[in-house]
Amino acid sequence: MYRRRRMTVLGLAVLILALFIVGIVLLVQALSGSGDQPAKPEEEPQSAAGEADSEQKEEAPGPQGDEASGVCPTDQVTLTAGMDKDKYKAGDKATMTLNVKNEHSAECQIEVGSASQQFIIQQNDKTVWDSAWCSSEGQDEQRVFAPGSAKKTSLTWSLVPTDQNCNKTADSFEPGQYQLVVKLGDTASPPHDFTVVGKPDDGEGSTDEGGKDGSDKKDDKAGQSGKEDKKDSKD
Repeated sequence: MYRRRRMTVLGLAVLILALFIVGIVLLVQALSGSGDQPAKPEEEPQSAAGEADSEQKEEAPGPQGDEASGVCPTDQVTLTAGMDKDKYKAGDKATMTLNVKNEHSAECQIEVGSASQQFIIQQNDKTVWDSAWCSSEGQDEQRVFAPGSAKKTSLTWSLVPTDQNCNKTADSFEPGQYQLVVKLGDTASPPHDFTVVGKPDDGEGSTDEGGKDGSDKKDDKAGQSGKEDKKDSKD
């Protein structure tokens, strides 16, 4: 009887010890599990990196302004004015040229129609003749320019002065130094210098027997100065 009691007490002690050990193990696992949780925020930098990649794609460079529509950027278009001679006298006809070049690194379009073309004669920074004074509305025309390519157009002019309504004001320009400036829209060329020398022949501007001006004032619209021929030259 005494031995049985000892066995019972020993069994209970072993059971209590086992439960105690299991309780300690579970407690340790619980504590170690809660200690691993702070490691999760390490994933956040990956999410932030993903957002940065997304922002970078949205801000990727692309065509802007005129370039986006295939039109050459204004600051990549250059104009050059030219004339067939350096000196002219009364009665001469001058051939003026407008040369346009695409300085852009890509193929693009430039408006070169007659409606955008303008040939301006200046003296001492003052406009003394403008092709717009004697031209019709003209036409629009866009042309494709390869990188670095150029095209030109020409205008024949009779050196006859007119007012802004294209009325003839004299038989010829006075001798002196003049400048030609060409424009396409808002883009203008540097001035090109030329000289007018001599005076009209003595016979020009004389009156007939009736005292009338022999130059026929009915021609006031200066057909010879306002109806100049324009020719395009393609490269």
